[in-house]
Amino acid sequence: MAVSDQPVRLEQLSIFQEKQGYFPEWGIHVHAGIIGTSHFVQLKYDDGTYFTEMFACDLRDDKEANPLCFLPIEKLSEPLQINRPSIHYRFTQKRISYTESEKDITNWAQQTQASQPFIFLEYHFEIEAQDGPASRTILAIRKTKAGIQIKTVHEYQEEDAIIVSESFINNVLKC
Repeated sequence: MAVSDQPVRLEQLSIFQEKQGYFPEWGIHVHAGIIGTSHFVQLKYDDGTYFTEMFACDLRDDKEANPLCFLPIEKLSEPLQINRPSIHYRFTQKRISYTESEKDITNWAQQTQASQPFIFLEYHFEIEAQDGPASRTILAIRKTKAGIQIKTVHEYQEEDAIIVSESFINNVLKC
């Protein structure tokens, strides 16, 4: 898990699916993508500032850069909160059983996609000689009155685990 207020070089990533959008009323460009069983969401504000959330292996080039947060997801037992002058960010995650929760996650994904969020991405990892459903990564971004909500699902079928995360970014200056 990494959070940065600096631009992240996304061209180095193997992006399976991506989508971009713009919130004109807030002056925020959104670039979101699925990178394996991981994701990124990068916000670029019209004033040139950045905010990036990335759930992935360490792919940072600039090892001297000091991200706002950089730690293994297992270390996040409490919500992560970052308060900057212009942005308030909150990240929560939980680990659930794949075998017990896969159908519930499928239902959630179908309902979420049908509700037409700002961005919805879903990627299935088909593996040869695999019986049963494939693991997936799901990313949904919604605009709320107070900011941007990001919900993700990262399935690790071979570990009987699903990581469900939710982030909220409240742009104090724009909202």
